[in-house]
Amino acid sequence: QRPVSVVKELLENSLDADATQIDISCQKGGLESIIVTDDGTGIHPRDLPLACTRFATSKLVNVEDLKSIRTFGFRGEALASASMVARVAITSRVRPRPRRNTSSANN
Repeated sequence: QRPVSVVKELLENSLDADATQIDISCQKGGLESIIVTDDGTGIHPRDLPLACTRFATSKLVNVEDLKSIRTFGFRGEALASASMVARVAITSRVRPRPRRNTSSANN
């Protein structure tokens, strides 16, 4: 995918996480780096190891949850795709915790 597609997916992730402020920084048109920072709800530490895994989501606990999804997509789509072709680092802080949680995935 093109870098703009990754940025679009990451922007949707931020919006799904109820972010009210989103900062996007790209170097060399996103080919060198893409950094998205937001004030959203964050990724829970137990979900970080799966954040770059295809078809993994923390949005569904049971089949009935499929009827109530109101998001732009499954947050793992962009992260899983990007981690297949690039080094991905995720730093997340779950509201209101002051401590950051970090995970990395390399292609």
